[in-house]
Amino acid sequence: MTLVDLQHDLRFQAFRRSPLGQFYRHFASSTGNNYSAASDILRAYLLHRDGGLYLDVDDVVSYPVPALRDLLAGPRDVLLNRMVTAEEYGFSGYPSSNFACHPGNPVLAAWLDEMTHRLMGASRFLQQPRPWKTKSQADHGALLEYISTIFRLVGPGAFNDALRASRPDYYYIERDLVSAYRIATVSPAEPRFVFDRYFDAMHVAKAFYLPFAEPEFDVAIGSAHSWNPTVATRGEHNAPLHQSTLSGVT
Repeated sequence: MTLVDLQHDLRFQAFRRSPLGQFYRHFASSTGNNYSAASDILRAYLLHRDGGLYLDVDDVVSYPVPALRDLLAGPRDVLLNRMVTAEEYGFSGYPSSNFACHPGNPVLAAWLDEMTHRLMGASRFLQQPRPWKTKSQADHGALLEYISTIFRLVGPGAFNDALRASRPDYYYIERDLVSAYRIATVSPAEPRFVFDRYFDAMHVAKAFYLPFAEPEFDVAIGSAHSWNPTVATRGEHNAPLHQSTLSGVT
């Protein structure tokens, strides 16, 4: 493993001066106050630039990965985990907390473009102070709306929109597999061997495109939410937990 200080990376410094890089700097600053959103932008940039495997710090590989286990992917493929649902944020799709691809991946390029386009049209939202999680429920609705908007602008919402548009061939592979099992169970209209061949092929494809949902490389999605700590409300004696206490790259 090699640790790289991006502050001394000339390509990263050029990115910081780009239109999308300016939004990265906004979220990483005391004005934007959201290292998670900054990380969404940074992971897309770095994986598109260098390729590799991205993993959130609170995501965990469930079991030791066999030494000979290879991750294979084509130049246009993004390797994924299983779909998840976060109903309170109005999200259902693949998490952007763990994925892998080759450099120059077109899905990541589409994600970067989509981020830029959406952020360019969100100036009013970006000028407003972000809400924080408190012990009071009074601001809960505003917080949920804020998080849902971040999901749509730079997070898993934007990631899934780019993925769905770029790779419709396997985006719904889990849903298609479940639907096929239901059809085969309820109304088997084809010979058994046709179903078996179809399911065998689908399981091979699912294991290829969704390796982080397979037993050999299962990744458990974390829920630390360190980007959204509880802060004190007015009248409480404990001091607010400022963004500067959290880890992040600026």
